[in-house]
Amino acid sequence: MTLPSHLIPSWIKRRKIWIALECRCEICGEEFHQDHTLLHYIPGSDVFSQKEEKLVEESILMLCLACHREIHARKISVVEQLKIVNSRSPDIREQIRRILSYHPKAYTPPDIDIEQQYEEAKQVTQLIFGV
Repeated sequence: MTLPSHLIPSWIKRRKIWIALECRCEICGEEFHQDHTLLHYIPGSDVFSQKEEKLVEESILMLCLACHREIHARKISVVEQLKIVNSRSPDIREQIRRILSYHPKAYTPPDIDIEQQYEEAKQVTQLIFGV
């Protein structure tokens, strides 16, 4: 399933979700390094809230590569996937919701005159190094 790029969690959010889930695949329960896991979007679930245009916790699973292949080979149904999501502890669910809803503030550079800053830096360099 393809999602709009603004809905795909950054690697930082994926890592935080992986840590919240104790570095384990949600299907087999095995512990894996983050490089060997994927965030799976459950097809047919509400992948994102239409009102807020953001991912919702109920639509994703953290899986190892083998379990992810099994899902796409249709060995694990959507109903079973949703049961796994619903079996998460309330604490884990809340952590994932918090991770997905976090949006850092946009960086606003200071309002400075770059040419003036350059000239001042040049003068300081001349004083220090005699150049």
